[in-house]
Amino acid sequence: MGCNMIFSNISAISATKGIDIYIEAALGSELNSSFHIVGKARDVEYAFEVAMRQKVEDSGHQNIQFFGYQNNVIEYLESIDVVVLTSVVEDALPTVLIEAISQGKIIIASDVGGVREIVPAGCGNIIIPKGDVQELKKAIHTVTNYDASIVETTSKMNRAHFAEKFIFENQIHALEKVYKGVL
Repeated sequence: MGCNMIFSNISAISATKGIDIYIEAALGSELNSSFHIVGKARDVEYAFEVAMRQKVEDSGHQNIQFFGYQNNVIEYLESIDVVVLTSVVEDALPTVLIEAISQGKIIIASDVGGVREIVPAGCGNIIIPKGDVQELKKAIHTVTNYDASIVETTSKMNRAHFAEKFIFENQIHALEKVYKGVL
């Protein structure tokens, strides 16, 4: 039933980041995949983090792990397959998605804020309605059934999108074209 992949939600551990949605989808998954939670709660949301850790512990699932704060996200990204963003509030520029596409990772993300501008449409990336556990579960199952060619194509597409949209020199060239067109 699908290949063994490593999914990771990298964000503050907060209800606004939908960590509870991610955990619910992971608990409902009957896959051999691993589900990482990277980050920590702010002081005011520490009780939420404790509750989420307890929920995972009580479930007995060994495939969901908390990794705490990571100093070097780019290095951490090398060890995973899919970045999952489950925010339930608008997020104008989810930096983790930019970092993920720069590394060619597959993206599953809630349709909030600037997600559609960051995540290349099509191929292997999936954008889901915010707060929808069932759609997240479906997306996880879909991704685990990708063959190697879809994974490779998505990786190349995401890296190319990053180069086009987020490398400063390329942005300058695009802006020059706009100015020349206006003149």
